[in-house]
Amino acid sequence: MSRWFRFYDGALDDPKVQALPADLFKVWVNLLCVASRNEGRLPVADLPFMLRMSAEAVNVALSGLSAAGLLDRDEDGAAPHNWDARQFKSDTSNERVKQHRERKRNTTSNDGVTLHETPPETETDTEAERGCARATRLPENWEPTDAQRATAIASGIPADRLDGVVSKFKNNAFSATGRKALSMDWGANWSTWVIREREMHSYRPSIYVPVVGTVPSVAIGVKDPRWKSCADRWEREYGKPPKPVPSSAFPEGSKLFPSDWEETRISSAVAAA
Repeated sequence: MSRWFRFYDGALDDPKVQALPADLFKVWVNLLCVASRNEGRLPVADLPFMLRMSAEAVNVALSGLSAAGLLDRDEDGAAPHNWDARQFKSDTSNERVKQHRERKRNTTSNDGVTLHETPPETETDTEAERGCARATRLPENWEPTDAQRATAIASGIPADRLDGVVSKFKNNAFSATGRKALSMDWGANWSTWVIREREMHSYRPSIYVPVVGTVPSVAIGVKDPRWKSCADRWEREYGKPPKPVPSSAFPEGSKLFPSDWEETRISSAVAAA
């Protein structure tokens, strides 16, 4: 018997979700299905089989989702972030049908006059009202966490430009006035800023987690100092040179190489030397 769970349309505007690379987004959705089958928990040991992925690729995906704030990990395993609050069990279809019928009966009085029932305040409305009171300015000592930095780099922001992106974000927040200077979640604002920077400069995510495969891959452009060593190994292993594919991030062309190759981990400085 198939189960169902709530998938909120707010994911469309959630910067943590929208910053995910496409393959990692697919893994996240699949993990929601797994959690639905397992009372909100993720059986980590069984995930490679359930997701049709290698154990190493699963670990990379879980780490990426945890860094993005979409996965909670503890000593007992893992679970989608805020699962219990969003997937509360009191709202069953049978109970909703019963309540709807009772409301429908109560809308008509004994003399036949229709009374329009005022809908109760929804949970979303009260949360929004409470949230407005919590909006604050960006703290003067604010800095992105290590996890937020790692997510920004994984989404495509070059590591050597990240401090500049942080400075621009803080300057923009500190110079803002009125309602634009306030936020209920500065972490979400930071994620949105990262998405905008990535799109503005056509940065491409540096790590791609394969849904089916053995290891993640890393995109290396033909002008990258690592290209020659990676291309040489590719030709040795596959009998033909790699074919670079042009893109907005790599107009000259790039190729995805397995990230477990030593050649892909050589720093640009070392490779240039």
